[in-house]
Amino acid sequence: MRLKIENIVTIGANNFINALSPGILILSLFLLSFSQNTQAQAGVQFSFGGPQDDMGRGAYQTSDKGYLILGRTQSFGQGSDDILLTKTDSLGNILWSKTFGTALRDVGYNLKEDHSGGYISVNWVVHSGSSYDDWYILRFDDNGNVVQEQFIGGTDDDEIMNFDLTSDGGYIFAGSSRSVGLDGVDSWIVKTDASLNPLWNKTYTTGQSEHSRSIQETSSGNYAYLGNTGPGGVTIMNFFIMYLNSTGDTIWAKQAGGTQYDYGRDAIIANDGNFLYMGNTNSYGVGGYDILLFKITPAGNVLWAKTYGGAGNDEAYQISRSLDGNYMIAGTTTSFGVGDDLMLLNVNDNGDLIMANSVGGSQDDGIPYLAAALDSGYVITTGSSSYGAGGQDVLVIKTDKYGNSCCTQPITGLVVQNISLDVSPISVDTSSGMILPSHTIISSNISSLRSAAWRKQHV
Repeated sequence: MRLKIENIVTIGANNFINALSPGILILSLFLLSFSQNTQAQAGVQFSFGGPQDDMGRGAYQTSDKGYLILGRTQSFGQGSDDILLTKTDSLGNILWSKTFGTALRDVGYNLKEDHSGGYISVNWVVHSGSSYDDWYILRFDDNGNVVQEQFIGGTDDDEIMNFDLTSDGGYIFAGSSRSVGLDGVDSWIVKTDASLNPLWNKTYTTGQSEHSRSIQETSSGNYAYLGNTGPGGVTIMNFFIMYLNSTGDTIWAKQAGGTQYDYGRDAIIANDGNFLYMGNTNSYGVGGYDILLFKITPAGNVLWAKTYGGAGNDEAYQISRSLDGNYMIAGTTTSFGVGDDLMLLNVNDNGDLIMANSVGGSQDDGIPYLAAALDSGYVITTGSSSYGAGGQDVLVIKTDKYGNSCCTQPITGLVVQNISLDVSPISVDTSSGMILPSHTIISSNISSLRSAAWRKQHV
């Protein structure tokens, strides 16, 4: 059952006014225990933020069963937006919180556990004296102390989107570049060693505009890549998928989609070694936008393709695999729930729907990001206007392996369709080039934390 605002136990008026004071981080905690298939499952939902807009961009459940959350904040830090890094215990109580940034706009984008402990995140920083972005790669220890920073960019706008840890101890990064490509915006892939020293880099263009979304190393040491290609604007777009060898040479390149706006969001290596590509489609399905998921072999053959949606807009953003081998898709929906709610789709290796849930309040809730938890469940983070005390606050949700939590509501009426997806080869040109710019990043502790603006517990 959806948690309603009127069901929340609130604090007194004076304390509430104090909690909204600038510089105070507000923590809202919702805790439950519930039953799934006669087994007790624990879930937790909490939000935190300041007086301005704050949102989560990634969360991991740490070995102590707490949470590490990457986000962006307008409430704290140096500039208009700063990178926000927060560590909590298993109940969502804040242990420490830090910002990283410059006097300009800085955005945290993706977070993963590093090779030998600690974490690594990819972020954007604005180049001083201009409006264009550079890549900012940050490695830090379990306490948020900086281990290493690396900046990659050029003389124009360059944005990093995703990365993977590679079997040689290094990293593979995927983004987009206006600085070193051949025409306009090109996909840009950079391979580094364990110390973030670039080993090779290449841009890829189909003669249109290309934007990276995901890159994954396969068991053979090659790379499965997902991006988007189109003429620019908002009328036509297709999935841009490539299979690359260990040095970035193209084994094959294809575009997938119909005649309208179809765009990729995330990819994952499936249990059977094939590739799952996920995104959204306006060419197929039953609504405005539907979620599109398809499986393709390393030889480039499509095994199946499916859409998921309702009468409104249903859009996917991330896919993750849990310890039980199934997958969770995190997205947003206007077909189910109230306003723009989060949607969680649990599917198996064939794309068959296991369970669908929505979660949200009376206001719109933002783009969700998710990762597998330690118990076969998932951790989702987003920005929410429904929960918390600021304009938009960071929202973290821990679910079981089906996507159930304290505040989820089962979705009924979701339409799943098998489709014949149009996939065709596409010609790709490559180039290379790189500049390693410098930036001064200031890290600040957020010390005045006030917890439990409200709390409700179910047994």
